[in-house]
Amino acid sequence: MTALNCIGNYAALFLTLAMGGVEAGTWYVSTQGNDTAAGTATQPFRTITHAYGLARAGDTILVLPGVYTDYTSGWGLHLGWSRY
Repeated sequence: MTALNCIGNYAALFLTLAMGGVEAGTWYVSTQGNDTAAGTATQPFRTITHAYGLARAGDTILVLPGVYTDYTSGWGLHLGWSRY
């Protein structure tokens, strides 16, 4: 193994470990929010659907009290999931 290969392997390992340490996010939704906002506690999203579209595995969506009508089917909000 050459020195260049060794450095490349260490760089790949470092990037893999660094990316694995990404923390889960928390998204906030409020009837007073806006979907162009940042989704933070002080700048929440307006719709649950928008927050759900941005959420990744491990994320948390905190929905503040209120009546949410951001569905299109008329039958409520339907969220899916994936095991990938």
